Amino acid sequence: MRAKENECDCSLYKTLTKLVSAIYWCTFLLKSDSYYVPYLFVGIIGGICFVDNFREKVGFRNRADKIMTRCYGMAFSIMVTLANYNIFLNTQIPVEYAGAFLVKIYKVGSAVIVLAGGYFIFTEILLFLYRWINNTGKRENYSKNRYCGIKDWQMFLFVWVVIATFDLIVLFCAKYPGVLSPDSISQMGQILSKSYSNHHPYYHTQIIHIMVSIGFRLFGNINAAVAVYNVFSVCVMAFCFAYVVYTIFQIRHSLKLAVGIFIWYLIMPFHIMYSFTMWKDVFFGAVVTLYVVSVFRILREVGKHWWVDGIIMLCSAMGMCLLRSNGWFAFVLSTFIFGIILGKKNKKILAIFGGVIVVSFVLKHPVLDVLHVAQPDKIESLSIPTQQIARVIADGKKITSKQKELLSKVVDVNAIPEIYSSHISDPMKGLIRVKGNQEYISQHKGDFIKLYLQIGFAYPQKYVEAWIDQTRGYWNAGYPYWRWSVGVFDNSFGIEGVEKVELAGRILEGYLWLYENVPLLQIFVSIGFHVWLVILSTYIAFCRRDSVVFYISIPHLMVILSLLVATPVFSEFRYAYAIFCSMPFILFVSFSMCLSDKEAELEKA
Repeated sequence: MRAKENECDCSLYKTLTKLVSAIYWCTFLLKSDSYYVPYLFVGIIGGICFVDNFREKVGFRNRADKIMTRCYGMAFSIMVTLANYNIFLNTQIPVEYAGAFLVKIYKVGSAVIVLAGGYFIFTEILLFLYRWINNTGKRENYSKNRYCGIKDWQMFLFVWVVIATFDLIVLFCAKYPGVLSPDSISQMGQILSKSYSNHHPYYHTQIIHIMVSIGFRLFGNINAAVAVYNVFSVCVMAFCFAYVVYTIFQIRHSLKLAVGIFIWYLIMPFHIMYSFTMWKDVFFGAVVTLYVVSVFRILREVGKHWWVDGIIMLCSAMGMCLLRSNGWFAFVLSTFIFGIILGKKNKKILAIFGGVIVVSFVLKHPVLDVLHVAQPDKIESLSIPTQQIARVIADGKKITSKQKELLSKVVDVNAIPEIYSSHISDPMKGLIRVKGNQEYISQHKGDFIKLYLQIGFAYPQKYVEAWIDQTRGYWNAGYPYWRWSVGVFDNSFGIEGVEKVELAGRILEGYLWLYENVPLLQIFVSIGFHVWLVILSTYIAFCRRDSVVFYISIPHLMVILSLLVATPVFSEFRYAYAIFCSMPFILFVSFSMCLSDKEAELEKA
């Protein structure tokens, strides 16, 4: 009897601990400089899952599943806690009231409670999903034979035409000849001067070159020539989105689901604006999405025209390697993981990926060397270590005279405290470029690596803080940072933005404003929250022991991983745009089999 009472007391204690720490987590994060809505959403979902899990105990199939669930829960909580380290460090409590020791206890205690609260909330969500997956099983062929009266190709054509038409109307009415940022103008300058650099991927610049040349020959006008490129861009993006909807429709033949995803692609502001923005990131988002969808179609034998999917897979894989500087590394890592989890049964596909890696490397280096295309300068890929060293100096920490002398060879050390910005490396890169001695870094790599390690060992906390501030936008909630350009940047080429229908322009600007300022809509443009969803999809795939679904998320996570070691900006939406292009498909392949099983149970009843 006493044992039962002790067990009840222990259970009550655990429940109260979870509730108190979870409530503290939700309230404490009101101080965060990130969007609060993602935290609130997770907190509410976690509470609902807690109640449901309380009614039915979760039984793990094996110890590995239990450990993995705990690890995922802790990983999510660590991300949130680390990203908000400033709240703990900068909490102001008068020492005369509490004493220095008690202030430290409060800060450490707050961090521990927030970490525990986040762990409980995220773990409850994971436990709910685990129980749901086990209850529904895995019957992935159930809904493939359903028919709703619409042919697959009709769905594809409808989505392609409607999205393209809608975006073209916006382009010609409100944003003619398209959106051109400073990066876009730089690429146009390369085309007109015929002096190329791979700072912005050369092969994307050549796509612009081809389309602009066609436009100029047809219309003899630079604005119209730029518009031809953007019309092409709209059609490519619409094709990508149609391919996703087409695939989902082929698998489930659910008209409601297909229409819902189609509407999402149609109305999301980033899809509208990016479809006619002259950025490499737009096409990169398309090719990554086409790649994961085509790989899924081939491995799961979706549709009859496997050779079409094969061509799309090959072209998109090549595009992934060539259209962004970090794309090649992300593809290499993705291929390595593919070889581990799927390579034995898919040796031909693995061989194709290997061929893509080799050919794309040749195109990126030997071929560009022959064409005298300049590669990005040295400092471009050193954003993170540059920011970490700069953080130490900017915060007034001491470095040795020898270390300062070495740094002075490539940068004005005395200017660093004023120039350094914790969330973007461009000011520091600019300061180094002004010095004009980047070759010294290449000639003395060993000395600079030694310098980096010495300063890091002396001030590890500053290195961690600098890394968090430079990357947290990609792994925590979401942040209020610019997402899209809205016009044509000043240039000397005669390209001018024209708002042909003033009302359309005002409506578009107001619509974009809503997603930046209305809390409930901010979650749709939050990078970190969507990265959480991608990570969550790997957990679901692990629970289902589904290697194919697990792999679908890998290319996106490898892109994010590459940003964590080299991003120049802490929360650049376009760098993560591929995730937003693929998100409906990732969520579909993660949850669809469970949903179809529920439908099967209802129909049997």
